[in-house]
Amino acid sequence: MPYIGSAVKSINTRSAVDHQQFLGSSADTVTNPGYYTFYVNYSPGNISVFVAGNNISHTDYTANNGTDVRISTSTLTINPADNVEIIGYNIPTSQVLERSDVNITGGSIRNVEISDSNFLGTNNVQFSTGLPVVDSTGNNVISESGGVVTLANNVVPSSSYMFRNKIINGNFDIWQRGTSQTSSGYGSADRWNNTHSGPSSKTASQGVFALGQTDVPDNPKYYLRTVFTSSGGNGDICLTLQNIEDVKTLAGQTAKLSFCARTTGSNKNIATEIIQYFGTGGSPSPSVLSIGTTTHTLTSSWQKFTTTVSIPSISGKTIGTDANDYLGLNFWFEAGANINSSRTNSLGNQSGTFDIAQVQLEEGTVATPFEHRPYGLELSLCQRYAHFIRPASQYAAIGVGRAWSSTQGNAHVYLPVSMRGAIAIEYSNLSHFDLPPAGEGVNGLHNDGSTKQTVKVGWVRNSNVTSGTYYQLEFEDSNWQNAYLGFTSEL
Repeated sequence: MPYIGSAVKSINTRSAVDHQQFLGSSADTVTNPGYYTFYVNYSPGNISVFVAGNNISHTDYTANNGTDVRISTSTLTINPADNVEIIGYNIPTSQVLERSDVNITGGSIRNVEISDSNFLGTNNVQFSTGLPVVDSTGNNVISESGGVVTLANNVVPSSSYMFRNKIINGNFDIWQRGTSQTSSGYGSADRWNNTHSGPSSKTASQGVFALGQTDVPDNPKYYLRTVFTSSGGNGDICLTLQNIEDVKTLAGQTAKLSFCARTTGSNKNIATEIIQYFGTGGSPSPSVLSIGTTTHTLTSSWQKFTTTVSIPSISGKTIGTDANDYLGLNFWFEAGANINSSRTNSLGNQSGTFDIAQVQLEEGTVATPFEHRPYGLELSLCQRYAHFIRPASQYAAIGVGRAWSSTQGNAHVYLPVSMRGAIAIEYSNLSHFDLPPAGEGVNGLHNDGSTKQTVKVGWVRNSNVTSGTYYQLEFEDSNWQNAYLGFTSEL
């Protein structure tokens, strides 16, 4: 078989002769005291052992007689329900490429385990067009065509392909609050806090991709556009950020940030920053700022940007008791002189238009393709932090409840998912609500008591209310298109 790489050694290819799966409860703990013993055929030195999905180190087991594998009870606890998978190999003399960069230029690879190599590191295996990697039955495991590598459906990943992306709504598909905001804070794309202080004007809004465009892959619908005019003050800031629940997220690991971005007119810089916030309540540790701060130069064309970030360990830190700690991602568009230069690489004051799409933060050193999750799933992830009810027609019902005085009562609302924590109520305008049979309009709305999945929406109405009577809170008949009632539990 033609090859390009280091010397070929007369070692061997390996064929699996025994692949068995056990439950921990089937281990023999009597024959060899102090060991979990499992029986499988193999050639000594050529075996793989997995416990509860983890490939355990060869130092944790004894496998030297070709007939059984013994896992020491002193180094590993195997629970009765744990899955134990053992793959034993028989070794016929043959040839195998030693560790090196290898370019297979013809033929096929059969019954070979590629180990001690990286497909993305310094030790690469490259597949020329059409070259398959096949299993022992002759079926393709890996094939390549036109630069696309395809894995067969019997390939089991060592980690999940799903939920790689720690960012929620990184594709900007969900806009429960609306499609534009001029205020600072949450107000447009879900989970994205559009913060500013000082600019004479700022608008964060929904940008729409042209149908069929190819500058940003996989046909996304929307992007986040931020337009602002700086006043040039030393304290001016403008940034878009997302706080990822739980400061333990990616702690002590290497992470890869990727996103697409552009500006208008001349090139402009932005900066990305990761922070660790340990919350409030008790005596939490101070925030860790300026993690992996990176400057990115935007042009008028869409580009994909990537940066590798080493997230600090939180060993020895203290998390607050209020359950509001997080890992934060900041996109800095402007930072006046009063802002610590290390947080933004001295970004400075500027004005402009900044577009961002397909934001992904994942474990590892490689920026994988953007993870597209189903719309309904992404919406439910957003609703842990914000759920907004909008009427589809006039007189749309919200909830029913009892008046407990001549002016006050409540309506019961059931939320689609359990929310993160304490729930706040937001609404469009009190004139947008009715309270039949009492009549149109209410004089106040508030949270009158809630769990993480139910809310008693307290209402106040100054007339036509009878204590003990049930009333329906609903949207009124005019201006209903602009009405909403929201429940939020943001970080």
